[in-house]
Amino acid sequence: MVVLLDAGAEVNACDLGGATVLMKACQEPQPLVNLLLARGASTTQTDNSGKTAADVFEFFTPSLKRSKTDRARFLLLGGKRERLER
Repeated sequence: MVVLLDAGAEVNACDLGGATVLMKACQEPQPLVNLLLARGASTTQTDNSGKTAADVFEFFTPSLKRSKTDRARFLLLGGKRERLER
């Protein structure tokens, strides 16, 4: 991913459904999320159904399984603090 971004790949590119690479990365918490955020990936861009990366993260990382790092990442993605308590 670093090589692609260094070569000029669009960090906010999306698929036909409007999902960005950041949204895809949020399906399985991993260092890729941090890389994309550091490279300026949009946390407010929505897919065709109106979901943001925080919405995708919240769906794929149930609150009972979230670590402190996951909760911090959720907030970095633009998630709302009150949604963490669900």
